[in-house]
Parts: sequence; structure tokens; C-alpha cells
Amino acid sequence: MTASTPQELQSRFLELFLAKDLEGLLSLYEDSAVFVSQSGETAVGTAGIREALGGLLSVAQKFDLTPAFAVEANGVALMHGHWSLEGSDPAGNPLSLSGTTVEVARRQTDGSWLYSVDSPFGIPA
Repeated sequence: MTASTPQELQSRFLELFLAKDLEGLLSLYEDSAVFVSQSGETAVGTAGIREALGGLLSVAQKFDLTPAFAVEANGVALMHGHWSLEGSDPAGNPLSLSGTTVEVARRQTDGSWLYSVDSPFGIPA
């Protein structure tokens, strides 16, 4: 299922993350999309994004995402949302993460929207 608006793209992300559907999540990204980690490192393309999202999915037991803003101009959308994740690290220790995303999405030729930049931790310091 494709997203017909930037807001729907954010809703689809939440739905697929809660379902722990990594393949579905990857389908929301352009082939050359960029994912920015908490440390500011970038993963470019499906393989890097697979690793980054797979890591988050593997530790998540609870995830919330509240879209907060989306503005679109000429087929490009700037969005952000607030999220939190509760879970356990690989050693079983409690883990709590949260952030305010910075996201850029682009309208595709078929009218659907895909992420081109996803920075879940916002702008690295």
C-alpha cells in the first residue's frame, strides 16, 4: 500500500513499525534515500536503511509516533514528528529512546510519496 500524502507516509511508517514489518518499512523509502543515525552518521540506500531500522525493530517493545508538522511544495515535503521507543538492548537492559524527527519526502511519478531523507533523532549536535 502506497502513501498518497506526506501525512499518510508517516501513518504508514507507524503502522509498519508496530507490525515489525521491515520489508514494508523499506518500501517507504526511495532507493537512494538517506537515514541519519543518532550519532549523525548516514546510511544511504536500502542496505544501510535495512540495518538501521532492523536494529531499532530488534530492541523495540513499545513504539509511539505522533506526526507534528508537514508542509509540501512542488512535490517535496518537510515533516517532523515526536516519537518514543521502549525496549531492551541485546544484553536485556532497559532501553528508552525518543526524538523529534526531521523528514523529507518526495512525490513519485505515480503520485505516491516516499522518504528521501529520514533523521529520526532530528539534527545531530
